Amino acid sequence: MKIEILSPLMTERLGNRLWLMLAPFRFSVDGIPFEVPAGFVYDGNSSPRAMWALCSPVGGVYGEAGPAHDYFYSLDCPIVVPRKYADNVHRAIGIFRGSNGIRAELVYDGIRLGGEGSFRKIHSIKKLNEQTCYDLQYAQQRVLTIKEKGGLA
Repeated sequence: MKIEILSPLMTERLGNRLWLMLAPFRFSVDGIPFEVPAGFVYDGNSSPRAMWALCSPVGGVYGEAGPAHDYFYSLDCPIVVPRKYADNVHRAIGIFRGSNGIRAELVYDGIRLGGEGSFRKIHSIKKLNEQTCYDLQYAQQRVLTIKEKGGLA
């Protein structure tokens, strides 16, 4: 897969493992453009704490892979891509940003093992709750504001 990152990743942390897209995140895969919209809520790279050295929940070489992958997995994405395609995009973004082959395969295998239960099951807004947010009321209002504006003005 040929990856191009077409815009910077701009996020705000809403909770311990929850981020809000403040502006659209654009990337292409084999020349096909994709956009994760402003207002999308994601929980980063869902990997066990023991694997964080390989794949941080946010940042590092997989920092941009998390929101792209979560968007493809969510019901918010208007196009349905196969789960394996979403997982391959995650791996390809990591490699594009500098992950070596062994690390990329270990992270990919972890996603393949653990991702099935969440594929196309939830809208991102449903991730906002008392357990995931520092301040639920602020988070809900912030998401609505960013969605209405289409990002930061």
